[in-house]
Amino acid sequence: METRHERHFRIAGAYNVRELGGYRTANGATTRWGHFLRADLLDHLTPESVAALKEYGIKTAIDLRAEDELSEKPSDLAQSTGIEYFNHNLLGDDELPDVVRDYETAKGMADGYAWILDERQASIHDALSTLSAPGRLPAVFFCAGGTDRTGLIAALLLGLAGVPNETIAQDYHLSAQALVDRWRNLSRPDFVSKEDLASGKVSERLARTDTMRLTLARLENAYGGVEGYVRAIGLTDIQIVRLRDALLI
Repeated sequence: METRHERHFRIAGAYNVRELGGYRTANGATTRWGHFLRADLLDHLTPESVAALKEYGIKTAIDLRAEDELSEKPSDLAQSTGIEYFNHNLLGDDELPDVVRDYETAKGMADGYAWILDERQASIHDALSTLSAPGRLPAVFFCAGGTDRTGLIAALLLGLAGVPNETIAQDYHLSAQALVDRWRNLSRPDFVSKEDLASGKVSERLARTDTMRLTLARLENAYGGVEGYVRAIGLTDIQIVRLRDALLI
């Protein structure tokens, strides 16, 4: 019997929950459904939504946000029975440099991502290590919008699986409309005007494919690609094998 899978995992209270399964790799394999969910902030979940995540099989939740974000908007999964919760802070708690606050261009965003990839390697290592540990999957990893920090972890996972860069960039871009939906239903960030949000024009500046293309090209130039990067930050051979085995059918 065929099982019907969908890219978007639709639950009340969240707007950017997506599967990493079903993507073709460069050598013709396919990423596995049912192991990894990427998500936006899970702080408005209904009891039915939490139950749906548990029914999906979620064993692990990885929150990629900073300490002040956790205090202001605790995740509904932090105290959820049956789901083990981890915080791996991809931005740190110090004042962020200006490079991380450039939302205007694809290059500006990619430069901010480069800062995270270079300066927050210990947290990225810990997040991937948690995902690679036996018994941790299925897992959901998330930040505030499910786009930037979550997008980097998703890109590293898909890159390890051998998914082409262009596919990774297109997966990243799926967050654009999801962010608009979230901001319309909940609250918008200060850098988005009411007018741009109402018209939908803001989506043109969100999760640009060029941002992820530039990010992946930089990983190639600086580290020899995704695998070179994860090895540089300390992932072991066995951890890489476990992640690939979990990612690929």
